[in-house]
Amino acid sequence: MGMRDDALLTLPRLRAAAFLMLTFFLTFGLGLVWYSNLLHPQGYLISTDQIVFWEASRLALEGHAAQAYDPKVLMSAVQEIDAKKHNFGWFYPPSFLLLILPLGFFTYYQAAVIFMTTTLGMYVAVMQKLLRGKDALFFLASSPGLWINLLFGQNGFLTAGLAGLALLTLEQRPVAAGVFIGLLSLKPHLALLFPVALLARKSWRTLLAAALTAAILLGVSAAALGFDTIPAWWHSLRAARSMHLENHELPTIMVSVFSMLRCIGVPVVPAYIVQALAAVYAVLSVWKLWRSTASPLLKNAALVTATFLVSPYLYCYDLAALSLAIAWMAKFSMEAGWKPGEKAVLALAWLMPLVSFLAIWVHCLALVQLTIPLLLVMILRRAGLNAALRWR
Repeated sequence: MGMRDDALLTLPRLRAAAFLMLTFFLTFGLGLVWYSNLLHPQGYLISTDQIVFWEASRLALEGHAAQAYDPKVLMSAVQEIDAKKHNFGWFYPPSFLLLILPLGFFTYYQAAVIFMTTTLGMYVAVMQKLLRGKDALFFLASSPGLWINLLFGQNGFLTAGLAGLALLTLEQRPVAAGVFIGLLSLKPHLALLFPVALLARKSWRTLLAAALTAAILLGVSAAALGFDTIPAWWHSLRAARSMHLENHELPTIMVSVFSMLRCIGVPVVPAYIVQALAAVYAVLSVWKLWRSTASPLLKNAALVTATFLVSPYLYCYDLAALSLAIAWMAKFSMEAGWKPGEKAVLALAWLMPLVSFLAIWVHCLALVQLTIPLLLVMILRRAGLNAALRWR
């Protein structure tokens, strides 16, 4: 495997694959625009998940922020623009609603462009800090994680950018890192492992800054939008669980362990049990590695990767952050020397967002979710830790 993947995954071949990927996404994206109502009055409506963000912000600006958490009210507003949208809801905390509040002052398309370009710029700036050079930028530009989030009009760039900034500033600017982690509470289930890592390395200032930032942000948001948004948000989480996790029409673009098991027919309760075991393993992995003297590159890569084993509620566009783990692992391997199979696993991780997206048409495509635990085990072994972890 090692010699084979070293022979097959040479830099020229990787460049060629990246070129083909970039060509595919550019062609696909331009085709969407060409046949849309942007260029043809009778063309189809370009409608991404940004429409949900936009309608939620408009409801908040009208003084009805809590109603954004009512799926019936929100979908009624969304379907006035796009009747094909269904089974959507607003499940983010009030802090995220406050962040996107200004989007309601613009038209839908203007708001989408503002949000996506702003968060994309943040994402690219963070990735440039990790890997420099023309090849790095080329691989980023052709990254499926980038394009899938862009096509969905989602917040993967924002969450990946905040996670990356937190880890990049942790050593030199611990308080700033805590602020970035606190801001990541905009999507709380993607921030769950940061406290574990901070406790493991005894980063008390960062932990305090993160907790204060998250608490202040939630308090200010509730004061600005109405304190009824907090119970409305809490209630919406139950609706999200019912609509997107336990529904028999589970979205195939979900990428969690839970969704993989449900996709192959495992009942809800056993799927939750296995998901809980995966989450425990993720916590143990981060705890053990962040208490060790392993390279910070490996610690960061493991934290990002393990995050995708914690929550049952994950979508393919969330995998934009997986590029962080790939970049850190690739940087470590380039400095320390490649081990057998590493290039192949990183290539699979790079492709994972696209394969997850294609699962819309090909049911349970290759059980792509297995890529995440495979990548985490590879990182742990590279750090000299046994995959069978214990609390010591």
